[in-house]
Amino acid sequence: MINRKEGYRFSTDAFKTKKLKKLEGESKKWANMMEVPAGGMKA
Repeated sequence: MINRKEGYRFSTDAFKTKKLKKLEGESKKWANMMEVPAGGMKA
């Protein structure tokens, strides 16, 4: 999968959506903990 840059063949759109929402929530949580804006740091 990684070498050929192809998606996981048994994955569904619902699974991808759920996973992305979970990751987004976790990134916001970490941003709050680290006191970094959710959009990232600006130079």
